[in-house]
Amino acid sequence: MTSWKGWLRLAGVSLLATLAGCSQPIAQTPRQQAAPASEVVRLTDAKANLFVRLQHAPITKPAYSTDEIRQFVTAARAAESIEDPLQRCLAYPDPPHSHWSHDAVVAYCRYRLQPMISTTEINALIRNGQTAELDNRLAAALHAQLTQPEAHGLLDAIYLQDFHYDAASERPLLDAWKRASPKSAFAYAASGYAYAEMAQDARGEDYTEKTAPANLQSMSSLLALAENDLQQALALEPRLTPAYVAWIDGANIGRTRDFVENIGERGLAAAPADYAINSDLMFARQPIWGGSPQAMEQLASQAQAHAMENPLLKLLPTEASFYEASDCHCDPKIQLANYHEIFDQLPTTAIMWRAGDLASDNGHPEMVVVYLSETLRFLPYNPLAIRAQANRSFSLTYLGYPQWALAEADKVVATDPQFDAGFRARALAYEALQDYPHAIEALRRAVALDPSSSWQLLELGNIYGYKTREWDKAWEISSQITQKFPNEANGWVLRAMIQVAEPRAGLKDTYDEFNARFGNDPDHQTALSEMREALKQQAGPGGLNSTRLKLPPH
Repeated sequence: MTSWKGWLRLAGVSLLATLAGCSQPIAQTPRQQAAPASEVVRLTDAKANLFVRLQHAPITKPAYSTDEIRQFVTAARAAESIEDPLQRCLAYPDPPHSHWSHDAVVAYCRYRLQPMISTTEINALIRNGQTAELDNRLAAALHAQLTQPEAHGLLDAIYLQDFHYDAASERPLLDAWKRASPKSAFAYAASGYAYAEMAQDARGEDYTEKTAPANLQSMSSLLALAENDLQQALALEPRLTPAYVAWIDGANIGRTRDFVENIGERGLAAAPADYAINSDLMFARQPIWGGSPQAMEQLASQAQAHAMENPLLKLLPTEASFYEASDCHCDPKIQLANYHEIFDQLPTTAIMWRAGDLASDNGHPEMVVVYLSETLRFLPYNPLAIRAQANRSFSLTYLGYPQWALAEADKVVATDPQFDAGFRARALAYEALQDYPHAIEALRRAVALDPSSSWQLLELGNIYGYKTREWDKAWEISSQITQKFPNEANGWVLRAMIQVAEPRAGLKDTYDEFNARFGNDPDHQTALSEMREALKQQAGPGGLNSTRLKLPPH
């Protein structure tokens, strides 16, 4: 007898794939049986060594047990109900069996969520001729950064938020600020910061030998303007840490390695406990820029001498290990094993997000939920946070939390009704809740938003074929998939299921097409074998003796 849980149940596919910048399951699975606690991958105990040593074995078991995920989800959802963003972050659970520094967590919550002057406010002050007021507010932020433990990195965060993005469009206002306040260190630093960003935009992301000479010339001209403004800013106020940050960033793409290190040394001499200076110099020491993991570790070790003063520096030891793990050119499951080790200590949100997406791509929803929940803990207002929310929603459904998954998907849809991943996440949650009409509605909306993706069509076929038994609709969907996405194996599987279960003629043709396209693929041998078994049960040409076959359960 044919085993319908094998090849005919689209919902039995457990792969996770990245779609539109948001990792999502190819199809819903029955609720996964979690491994017992003894089979859960455990982090090493609190490390005597400051740095993670890379593993060479892939992760093969769940990173967290069912009980650990249940406890984490319960605590995370309770924390996310807190309205105040800082208190929400502080109340959030750390990953199961991790050893995150409490002081570092508190500092990172404050760093990411502290209130600060916005780009809109800054632009309004400049336009209204209130540059003296702007200078006073930035001076107060610098004073707070230097004197108040709860304000570590405040001015650095202001400059990153307000002068790093849309630098070219802000140029006229920054020039107006310099003209209105010719002795303002803050104006020169902002101008230099923006010039450095414009230089990076001009250069692009390709290797130097693949970058047009005109782009490199534009970069050099902009870097010269940046350096001139940044030097003037530091001459007026040597403690102005964002000026060092921008100078390191600019020098890293247009100057020698020694020059970058010289600027870094100057910055650390002025502010040895500044997280942004240390972090940018750490980036500049990556091997891709001519540095090395050893140089990165040296900087992280050096910074720990000031970690009591600024606990944000405790994030730095994860950077070298993360770079090596990300650049290992190895099995993604080996990367995941290393990311899991790195998570023993508090990493940056960039690491959290990268790890969550990789976990999604490689079938570890328990890691997705933990890693992306921690990402959202520290970055709730990031413009791209809805991608992490949608991704987490899929994994919450997969792990058996469809109610929370649906609530998260609804937030994504409300934030951006044109983001198709929100509707896909909503559909999957509704399907898990057996609310098929709403699942179908969400999937059709996803199809309209992104007709280039096969995922939503497959899930529609999944519902029509396996849930509501609307064979004509399921057949129509399977025809669309096989015509539009002929190399999508599950489209042919859906077609074969309908031909067996309804039944409908043509299984031999479907088998031949499937065999021609996927016969040499080891991942599809079970499907081929079970199609052959179904063909043997045919009563005659074009017909099947369906009394011997079991339909998938409702």
